[in-house]
Amino acid sequence: MQVTQLIQAADRERQLQMQLDKMKDDISQLQKEFNDYNQRSAPLWEEEMKQRDMGRVIQTLPEGEPVVGVTTLDSHFYLLRRKPSKQIEVYDIDPYHLLRCLTVHGLDNARDIVACGHNRCAYICDVSHSSVH
Repeated sequence: MQVTQLIQAADRERQLQMQLDKMKDDISQLQKEFNDYNQRSAPLWEEEMKQRDMGRVIQTLPEGEPVVGVTTLDSHFYLLRRKPSKQIEVYDIDPYHLLRCLTVHGLDNARDIVACGHNRCAYICDVSHSSVH
């Protein structure tokens, strides 16, 4: 009885070793395929990234205080600077020429601006008064 159990255990050990060897071969093959794929795809990815337009400067606005918010509505570009915080610079969106400056009375500490095409107006966040103008 004991010899039979030893033979069975040895057979089981050989089967397990064969399965382990097979898994090692599979892993090795997968690693090779992965490396081959990376070698083929890396140059293609680099070339694709070179061909993409990653953004470019189309216009530089005049120097001034730091910008805290921008928005667009129709053909106008609205720029909100840190100071003077009561002023909104309005530019024509195509040639980026300054059209005018709007004064918002009661605005003290503007932090952002957003435009709504439906209501055709701009909303400005004023942190001094915890309000929206």
